[in-house]
Amino acid sequence: AKMIASADVDFGFVLDAVAGAELSVTASTVIKMGVAMPTSHPLAGRKTLRLSDTQDETVIFPAAPLVVQKHVHALHDHLRLDVRQRVTCNDLRMMRSLIRAGVGVGILSWLDVASEVEAQTIAFVPLDGIHVSHPVLSICVAPHRQLSRAALMALSDLQKRMADLMRS
Repeated sequence: AKMIASADVDFGFVLDAVAGAELSVTASTVIKMGVAMPTSHPLAGRKTLRLSDTQDETVIFPAAPLVVQKHVHALHDHLRLDVRQRVTCNDLRMMRSLIRAGVGVGILSWLDVASEVEAQTIAFVPLDGIHVSHPVLSICVAPHRQLSRAALMALSDLQKRMADLMRS
């Protein structure tokens, strides 16, 4: 966000962006939070899960500086669940490795495991419930920045792709 506001780059992707005088949001999409697990896990076939469904699991929670950490901890603190085995990790690669190895299930965003889900090495089931907060991925520009024609074309293409993500 700082690089966008200072015009070091034409535009950029920002999670949970806050629009203001230095940053303008041109497109956004919600990124689902969910439970990542081995594809053979008994919960892998479910359409949605609640955090309470992981009560008897070893749960790997994201830690700072991971952006999804604030979404997961807000939900966990609000529900005051007694998670039997709780592990925190601040490295996405390590979390994905632990999940693939069957050490536990991880609470992450779809974006964090999209390539593993596509490769069918990790299953992802979205979290459901009124208290679930999902991160928002935004394309941002500096409002005062004059974009080149090439940058405008690239930005337009990305905005269309983001709109397609919202529909899927």
